[in-house]
Amino acid sequence: MVKVLGLGCISCKTLYVKLQKLIEELNLDVKLIYITDLKLIASYNITTMPILIINEKVICYGRIPNDEKLKEFVLNNIKK
Repeated sequence: MVKVLGLGCISCKTLYVKLQKLIEELNLDVKLIYITDLKLIASYNITTMPILIINEKVICYGRIPNDEKLKEFVLNNIKK
């Protein structure tokens, strides 16, 4: 499962859209969700968003990775 955590800012939405396109491009069978629940976000103890989580592992936060890095993150962390 791939999660984007954020409060609706343009960076958070941009990361979500980039991930949607990448998952479709790679034809991956993976669930992508966008979480805006403040309590859930706070449970990760990270205050800088967006937060990218893959299979409950925090991959990056506070920035939008470039396309190449994002692809690497997804391919290296999706359970096969």
